[in-house]
Amino acid sequence: MIDALDEAGLGRSKDALFSRLSQLWTIASMAGAIAGTHLAAIRLTLPWMVGFSSYVLCAVVAAHAMRLEKARNQPPLLRDVAASVTQRVSEAVRPGIRSRTILLLSISEGLRSAARKSYWQEWPRYFTTHLHSRIAAIGYFYCAFSIAGVAGAEAANLLAPNERARRKCLR
Repeated sequence: MIDALDEAGLGRSKDALFSRLSQLWTIASMAGAIAGTHLAAIRLTLPWMVGFSSYVLCAVVAAHAMRLEKARNQPPLLRDVAASVTQRVSEAVRPGIRSRTILLLSISEGLRSAARKSYWQEWPRYFTTHLHSRIAAIGYFYCAFSIAGVAGAEAANLLAPNERARRKCLR
């Protein structure tokens, strides 16, 4: 994707572009959360079935989009792919472990993901059976937290220092 953006003439920093994409993803997730809460009010399994259908649709769209890629002369060998992935992962992880900022951001994202795991599996039934609350409350909580995340991303995008200052800050 980065190469395609560079070929299209977007040679500058892509931070703002990816920030916007992240915000759009969050807004779509909020819409899905609200739709899911209303579907769950009908039947608790409906949001899961709709979620599965959306993944299937994404797979079909991705398969179609990948047909538009430039053809390669020969397919890569599995051992070459494994070696390349191992090398890239280690090259990506090493600086993250050395940089306090990146390490703290990674830990916070891990904690956030762990906190959301219970949402995916337990909250709907807990809210319904123990709190005697409408299932929609979960979707509204998710939206409130997501709006805070989008606002934080936008603030970081607007208040971002120039490239030189940012590189110095992340060391």
